[in-house]
Amino acid sequence: MAAHWLKRWREIDGRGRAALVIAVVQLAKAYVDFRIRPTKAILDDLSRPQSPRPVSARRDPDLPHRIGWAIGVVAPRVPWRADCLVQAMAASAWLRRHGYGPVLQLGLQPSTGGAQALVAHAWLVLDGKVIVGGEDAGSRYIAIMRGDERAPPS
Repeated sequence: MAAHWLKRWREIDGRGRAALVIAVVQLAKAYVDFRIRPTKAILDDLSRPQSPRPVSARRDPDLPHRIGWAIGVVAPRVPWRADCLVQAMAASAWLRRHGYGPVLQLGLQPSTGGAQALVAHAWLVLDGKVIVGGEDAGSRYIAIMRGDERAPPS
């Protein structure tokens, strides 16, 4: 099994490898933040709009995609909780550091009848594209919070 991962590691270019290492660090920071801060404070920070830099000021137009890829690859393999909110926190911090203005969205899965527990999900959107949280998150969940706009479910 280790040989399989080593082979895959060798197939990844330098930027991809760097992104995987940074993803581990960002997820660790987000997890610690998640454990020590109240959820309301975290959501307030993630909801605070940030003016993105103009596209011309960004040196790497593939960075948002690479961030989403790296977080998605690393999150299931770290030895701590790295569910959807922690992933959104990590990706948001990383994107904001590079001048992007991602939008956090929180949603609930519609009930299919019967007595079911509510299923909540967080995903991060940038320029209309889901960065982390699944490409189909917007269609599978009813958004109850979009960026700095909070609304109770209808």
